[in-house]
Amino acid sequence: MVTKKTADNTEKERLTKKMCSNSSTSGAGPAAAAGSGQLVSFSAGTTHHAAHSQDAPNILVYKKMEAIIEKMQAEGSGVSVRTVKAFMSKVPSVFTGADLVAWISQNLSVDDVTEALHLAHLLASHGYLFPIDDHQ
Repeated sequence: MVTKKTADNTEKERLTKKMCSNSSTSGAGPAAAAGSGQLVSFSAGTTHHAAHSQDAPNILVYKKMEAIIEKMQAEGSGVSVRTVKAFMSKVPSVFTGADLVAWISQNLSVDDVTEALHLAHLLASHGYLFPIDDHQ
């Protein structure tokens, strides 16, 4: 007796073999098969590679943003930070938006202030920076 789960696994294996034989003749691999609109099914062993090939553009963007953040945090050449004192608390590692835009313009070869503002907004929207309340 064949159960549905066994039939599904057999179908996945059949599709995976078919995909591998098609991609090996074209030399393009699973990423090209996925991008060409073909039906692609990955076995458990190739799931990691499938996720990596599908997320690669986003991973590159995040790595670039993290490299910018590391440059911003550099001791001598990074954005100047200070600690803001409130009534009963201190907020460490604070910088102004104007300082950030000026740093981006000087250190990342950005000529236009609009581009620097856009980059700062992207860093904030992806969670690398966040605004704080007015503590003065």
